[in-house]
Amino acid sequence: YSLVSCKPWILDTNFKNVGTSINQPAPVITANRKWHYLMNPQFNSAGGSVDKPCFTLIARMDKMPPYLIEASGGGELPGFIKMFPEGLVYEIYDTDSDVMKKIKEFMAMYGISDIKMRMLTIPELKRIMGFPEDYMLIGTKAEQKKYIGNAVEVNMARVLCEALCKILVTMQRKVA
Repeated sequence: YSLVSCKPWILDTNFKNVGTSINQPAPVITANRKWHYLMNPQFNSAGGSVDKPCFTLIARMDKMPPYLIEASGGGELPGFIKMFPEGLVYEIYDTDSDVMKKIKEFMAMYGISDIKMRMLTIPELKRIMGFPEDYMLIGTKAEQKKYIGNAVEVNMARVLCEALCKILVTMQRKVA
């Protein structure tokens, strides 16, 4: 690992190859050389930090599922990154798509050696929605994701009832 010193900045999750000032609005704040964030492929969303509340999970997650993304520096290098005494070289091939070229350029600019991306698992989706660990869903993976996407976060009904009860008690005391 290399010691790097820089002003605080925000990772651009849209791969525009430009970091932004922390004084500008952005979805992900990065503070170290390993970042985890959620990617929401719905409605041009940039995603968000795993330390913040999750975006809305929808019933049709089978078409555009949410992903967990980890970007890291250091570690084992992918095949397109070559190490030379002068430094690292990020190879861009003729067969690379325009998007892949932009991703490689972004990785080189910010010292990222790997980006790992995977769909969230059903237990992770259940946890996001507040279901207990032992809560069982029956059906195929697609059906289970649909149930999770159609669900209301499990604590929501309790919190709404508690708030309504508090207001009713307050109103009853005023009338009495």
